[in-house]
Amino acid sequence: MSEDLRDKYKHLLADSPAPSTDDLVEANEIIEGSLAHELAKLMADVVSFYFRAHGAHWNVVSPNFTEWHAFFGEVAADVYDSLDPLAENIRKLGHFAPTRFGQFVVMRELDDGVDHSDGLMLARDLLDANGIVINCINEAFHAAEMANEQGTMDFLAGRDDMHKKWSWQLRSHLGMA
Repeated sequence: MSEDLRDKYKHLLADSPAPSTDDLVEANEIIEGSLAHELAKLMADVVSFYFRAHGAHWNVVSPNFTEWHAFFGEVAADVYDSLDPLAENIRKLGHFAPTRFGQFVVMRELDDGVDHSDGLMLARDLLDANGIVINCINEAFHAAEMANEQGTMDFLAGRDDMHKKWSWQLRSHLGMA
């Protein structure tokens, strides 16, 4: 949620003198809309990240091909499996999930990444992209917290944990602490 929007409705979200029911409904709709927007942006980055991970799985060339191929495949499969629950969280808020490639391209923060076949370069690229996904998860989590959407927060916490696992494993593959 933008700072301007948060400031505009801060008085409705705080324990201030009782706002009207109409004010609360309006604030809740705006917050939920913001959450749906944050989830849609996250979905765009997750789709982009999925294509990067699966591309690494397909195109890696290395003396350690089998290890890299399996690892990148595991990352891609996990990320792919997160897409349906992410879309369902958007639908639970009464919004439609993005479905067109052009929508994902416009909303994503991730760029197209590197065009390499070297396992180490692909892992470095995924590590950098994964950091962006983690930031997007945290932004969506904050919006879910503001909207008091505990189920969505639970889902996002699980995804944050999984992407942090991928960061650890990517760093380990790269010989980083």
